[in-house]
Amino acid sequence: MLIITCGDSYTQGEGLSDKQQAYPYLISQNAELKNLSQSGASEYLITAQVEEAVKLKPDLIVVGHTNEYRWQIWDFRNNCIQGFIVANHVLKNEKYYRNWILSEQILGNRRKNTKEHQAAWHAAGMLYFSEEKLVQQLWSGAVSKQIILAQKAKIPMIHHCCFGHLQPLLKELTDDYVEFHLDNEKHKDPAPDRSHAGLNSHIKLARLIKNRHQQIL
Repeated sequence: MLIITCGDSYTQGEGLSDKQQAYPYLISQNAELKNLSQSGASEYLITAQVEEAVKLKPDLIVVGHTNEYRWQIWDFRNNCIQGFIVANHVLKNEKYYRNWILSEQILGNRRKNTKEHQAAWHAAGMLYFSEEKLVQQLWSGAVSKQIILAQKAKIPMIHHCCFGHLQPLLKELTDDYVEFHLDNEKHKDPAPDRSHAGLNSHIKLARLIKNRHQQIL
């Protein structure tokens, strides 16, 4: 059996003393696992992960959905796609975002006269100044595409929102979810880096996913 997981740093296992403690590894102890998640991923990058996952024809795809205030850009320094955050609430929650790369850092703190950089600045500004409803509509659109990709390929998919405020939106799109929010759990069960949820939270989430997995397969 092949399980593929998609998501951001929570699904990657960032912040734990050992990434093997993250829920993808806990749910796949008797199966083959491919964890496509990436730290800092936006919901759009997670959609790209799902596109890749579908091509591999797994028995199950598990998606950990991320914050709606995230975007992405090609990071010329590290030669990879990098997530960045432009949310209004960064200043309110500075300690939780201290390790984040912001758009200005990726772009070298100045707007270069290239189409790529102009587009990135525009995207960052659009998200930063957008109303909450509009940004959540963009998020829902990305999640909807993920669901359609799996349905067309006839691959079972289980969802969960790392951020609890997005749970009502997920409920509007699918019944194939577990309700557990790692970003909420980090406040009472912090990982060693103090920015992510700890081992006990990953164990609880893994238990919920295993139970849901038995129901849909």
